[in-house]
Amino acid sequence: SVYKELKTRLSEKGIPEKEIAFIHSYNTESRKVELFRKFNTGEVRVLIGSTFKLGIGANVQVKLKAIHHLDAPWRPADMVQREGRIIRQGNENKSVLIYRYITEGSFDSYSWQVLETKQRFISQFLSGSSYQRSITDLEDNVLSYAEVKALALSEPLMKQLAQAENEVKALRIVVAKEKEAIEKLKEESKSCEEYRDDLYNYRIPAAQRTLNKLKEYDKAAVSEAAKLISPYLNSKFLAGKNGENPLKVLCFSVKVPETQPEKKPYILLRDEGQEYSVEMGESAAGNARRIINFILAFERVTERLDDAQRKNYIKLYQIKRAISQPDETNQIKLREQEAELQKLKQLINSNLRCG
Repeated sequence: SVYKELKTRLSEKGIPEKEIAFIHSYNTESRKVELFRKFNTGEVRVLIGSTFKLGIGANVQVKLKAIHHLDAPWRPADMVQREGRIIRQGNENKSVLIYRYITEGSFDSYSWQVLETKQRFISQFLSGSSYQRSITDLEDNVLSYAEVKALALSEPLMKQLAQAENEVKALRIVVAKEKEAIEKLKEESKSCEEYRDDLYNYRIPAAQRTLNKLKEYDKAAVSEAAKLISPYLNSKFLAGKNGENPLKVLCFSVKVPETQPEKKPYILLRDEGQEYSVEMGESAAGNARRIINFILAFERVTERLDDAQRKNYIKLYQIKRAISQPDETNQIKLREQEAELQKLKQLINSNLRCG
């Protein structure tokens, strides 16, 4: 028992057993409160416990001079809770001591490295200072067989070899993902080109022809045309139960989509081979007003299409530039790391032969 061994050694150093306490021996709230009182008054000098039992709610800071970490916790928050017992308002000491024990050649270095990785990511995330565009799940950082062997042997070159192999493995994954990203960009480039051609050859010219037609009507003519179909713009029509009677408003034919959402029904105004959706409501008169407003503001449709074309050109340019000028930093780094790994293997083999 680690706890029993600690108590024995402390007693051998001259600390009376009654001044040493184990937090797990106090299993009720009232007993814990009494223990904390004795600790804060100095009746108990040494308190031993786990993060779970001696973390949140342990107000023992009054005379606390030193805290000893015998292991590395799994979460940065656990370390905050541990040290929050001593770095706390109400501590009578002007300075305090924090000890962290590490055994060379053991798993301690790995445990502290994982803790450091987690805390660095958390700090970067909260401060917004991270320049990285991607992160890797910590589960990917589990020990490899080579690392376990290196830790067991406590051989510097073996440790370097295990670390170098992991770095090469990680870089290969990164490079493979970058190549995959380039392939996805190529697919996206095709989609942008198709969208560009559709806008240029069909949508924009069709919308401009429709706009030219609508310029022949004044506001009164638009209102009158919409009012003529107002009686038909009811729930029955929006549900697609208007039979075979087609509706028209100016140059548009009015169409109900085959599948209609219940909460936000809409109609399609069709002209020059293009369809434009207009949201409908419960009132037929209100629906007529929506159609009038859409037709009177149809110029905005052509403006939105022009804007979509401009943004698509910019996006396509950026994608093609990324494809033609890929960042080869990681590929270069991978080649360098592979060369270093090969040299390290040769050095280890040479040492083994000499041995």
